[in-house]
Amino acid sequence: MLITGVVMYRVAARRLLTLGQVCAALSAAPLIVLGLQPGFVALAGAALVAGLGGGVANVAWDTTVQENVPEHLLSRMAAYDDFGSYVGIPIGQLSAGPLASAFGTGPVATAGGVVLAVAALVPLLSPAVRKMRHTPVEAGSGGA
Repeated sequence: MLITGVVMYRVAARRLLTLGQVCAALSAAPLIVLGLQPGFVALAGAALVAGLGGGVANVAWDTTVQENVPEHLLSRMAAYDDFGSYVGIPIGQLSAGPLASAFGTGPVATAGGVVLAVAALVPLLSPAVRKMRHTPVEAGSGGA
């Protein structure tokens, strides 16, 4: 994530949110690889890909929020964002054991990865998300 944070400082993507959502889908790679059980090297590579994708997604999301949410609404928006981001974690953790007992660990991990990737890509079905533009700030201009 550190690597992509530095790289994203120099990237001037016009559709930053779209790029971020696509890269967020890469977070599913370790679950899918774990479900297929190919070994340590593949899992480590998938984790690297997920980390790089997550770094891009975080920068894209934070930048988009700062550019498009009025300052007086940032705290409220952040609360909803955090709730939406974390509400599914206990549900997934509580259901993983029974699902793995019923279907096996590999299929459940793979399905979890697919669900994660789809959840990251679903917002791109909205034209408002796909068409949202990012206007990069010129270096040294002081920003907005």
